[in-house]
Amino acid sequence: MANTLSWLVVLLLTVVGAYGYRIQGKLITNNVIPDLTAVSPSTRVLVNGGRWYTWIHDDGSFQIDNVPEGNWLVEVESKDYVFPKIQLQIQSTASGDQPTILAMPLIPGQEWSSDGKVVKHPLELAAVAKMVFFTPREGFNLLGMLTSPYILMMGFTLVMLFVMPKLQANMDPESAEEWEEEKSRMQKQIGNLQAPDVAASLASWMTGSPGGSTSKPPSKRSSNKNK
Repeated sequence: MANTLSWLVVLLLTVVGAYGYRIQGKLITNNVIPDLTAVSPSTRVLVNGGRWYTWIHDDGSFQIDNVPEGNWLVEVESKDYVFPKIQLQIQSTASGDQPTILAMPLIPGQEWSSDGKVVKHPLELAAVAKMVFFTPREGFNLLGMLTSPYILMMGFTLVMLFVMPKLQANMDPESAEEWEEEKSRMQKQIGNLQAPDVAASLASWMTGSPGGSTSKPPSKRSSNKNK
């Protein structure tokens, strides 16, 4: 009788090893999903991108059978919410007891390793964010309008119109005279910015030389008449 039971245990373990193990879990509520009725019926739980998959029950629970030993990626496929991805390690024990199932959150960009934070199995998955496909149109933003480059340029111009006369009034006569000469020279150079001598005027303005062309007109040749 004892031998028969031993063979039955061995046979049972062989069948379990051939067909794999069961992954269980459920979705839980939080501030993102206060009620599980908001979860779409099309929501699925995938293992390794759909090699194994199942749909979510009404109470948020799920289970996937016949998953063999190894490292697997468990993720929730939802069109409305974002769920964390789980790295799952299934390892059989030497004594033939229940397998060791190690579950850890998978952080994007992090290497696939067993050094992360361990979560319990059966899994409890809570949504981390709601899917947003459209950006709502912004309303009137007074701060955004005031920080616009055009408004800043207009404000700077108005400030200069009111501030510059006061600065000129406080200047000593010599500085005021130099300022007037510089302003007159700049206005004259701006007035000379006409085709086809735009390049020469710009060069003159940047170098600080007097405006206008510096080339001298050709001198007339004097012809000697034979007497």
